[in-house]
Amino acid sequence: MSLSNNMFHGEIPQELGRLFRLQVLYFDNNTMAGEFPINVTSCSNLFYLSFSNNHLAGKIPMEIGSLRKLEKLYLAFNNFTGQIPSSMWNLSSLNHLAFPYNNLEGSIPKEIGYLRKLTSFFVGANKLSGPIPSSLYNMSSLTKIVVSSNQFNGSLPTNMFTNLPNLQWLELGGNQFSGPIPTSIVSATTLVKLSMSENHFTGEAPNLGKLHQVSILQLDSNDLGRNSGTDMEFLNFLSNCSKLEFLTINDNNFGGHLPNTIGNLSTQLRLLFLEHNQISGKIPEPIGNLINLTLLHMEMNYFTGIIPSTFAKFQKMQFLSLSRNKLSGDMTHFIDGFSVNNLIGFGSFGSIYKGTFESQEVVAIKVINLEITGAHKSFVVECDALRNAKH
Repeated sequence: MSLSNNMFHGEIPQELGRLFRLQVLYFDNNTMAGEFPINVTSCSNLFYLSFSNNHLAGKIPMEIGSLRKLEKLYLAFNNFTGQIPSSMWNLSSLNHLAFPYNNLEGSIPKEIGYLRKLTSFFVGANKLSGPIPSSLYNMSSLTKIVVSSNQFNGSLPTNMFTNLPNLQWLELGGNQFSGPIPTSIVSATTLVKLSMSENHFTGEAPNLGKLHQVSILQLDSNDLGRNSGTDMEFLNFLSNCSKLEFLTINDNNFGGHLPNTIGNLSTQLRLLFLEHNQISGKIPEPIGNLINLTLLHMEMNYFTGIIPSTFAKFQKMQFLSLSRNKLSGDMTHFIDGFSVNNLIGFGSFGSIYKGTFESQEVVAIKVINLEITGAHKSFVVECDALRNAKH
């Protein structure tokens, strides 16, 4: 029975419990209210149950443990409260368990280790707390663990990644984890996304060079680094991560110089956040090799010297921030499209330049001086006129 993606409202009928042969029930993406329909737990043949994206509230009933054939349970984006029922850990057939974006409380007990077939575990954006039980890290079937935006705490065991050979996603961000990042992370060679943001991790960033599949790496908003000259050495190893697209190490305690090897990072890198650290010295010229960058944040550090001329290679850049550093010198050598050489005229509220798209199409670009009274109003009027003229 699939009733997904509609506008059904009211409570989920208890009469569904009479469908003893029901195996699959999709009720996601509606506006159903009320509590979890307890009679549905009488459908003992269910192996797929989804109530995600509704307005359900109250507790997840203990009776859910009677669905012994259940393989996939999705309760995301509701208003469920209370603790995860202990009977959940008896559902030995479960391989997907997802109830993020609720208001669940309490801890995850060691009994989660009973779910030997579990591949995906999503409990992000709740109010869960306490340490993560070590039994979770011994479940070799897991490919995705998302526990972000909760109140989990404690340190991660040094051998955490030893028994997770299939792990692809690990999201720990927005919790209260502390201590060093486990050195066993070198074993997590299948990781595609690693997010450890907004915690209290300390020590040096580990060698992540063996994570050849990683695309998203988020270490920001921790206490990593010691404001020492060796803090940035871990970047040397990231050159082996040829699929890296997002790298955020901002809001830490990284010091020292940015190494020239930053130019050896993946050319697929699109987002690089380095801001709010204690990185010093010159910005290395090879950074210009990262030609696909669209966002680059380097503000609130101690960079000195001039902006490298290689910044001219950033043809896809959409946002660049270098504020609150100690940079100096002439900037004309790199942001020259708006140089005098390309100036073709003046208007009442600004200047007009010649520009060329990558397709080699030549266009006129008007740069409005918003300090001139009436410039903003003129901009709106011109937009209205030009959209009709298909200019």
